Amino acid sequence: MLSRGPLKNIPLHIKRVSTALNAAVHWRNNPGLYKSGNTLISFLTQNIIVNGEDRRYRDAF
Repeated sequence: MLSRGPLKNIPLHIKRVSTALNAAVHWRNNPGLYKSGNTLISFLTQNIIVNGEDRRYRDAF
């Protein structure tokens, strides 16, 4: 079955990336609202891209 293994996590992974990108655009358009916006965007982006299927970034969202 597809209930086990990495295939199960693909939709969630895509959703998380989309969420991070939306947040990044929001922070970029409203720099005054978020003091550490750039740092947080960098952190989220690195976690998602570098770790890939690693589960450490799960708690970011």
